Amino acid sequence: MLSSKKRPIITIEPSTGAEDLEQVPQIKAELRRIREDFDFVSSRITWEQVANRVKEYQGLDLLKEV
Repeated sequence: MLSSKKRPIITIEPSTGAEDLEQVPQIKAELRRIREDFDFVSSRITWEQVANRVKEYQGLDLLKEV
């Protein structure tokens, strides 16, 4: 029988020592990517640059530990 308890996709270990969530390595890395994406789409981009960015994202394993 399957457990009704759901497991989180990403776990944040309490041993990070971060009191502020923005200091947790996984969150910090994702915030950096979000800011870089914002800068990217706010600039004058070409379809070639978009294709390159998509390839980069396809290579990311967003669920890996940092």
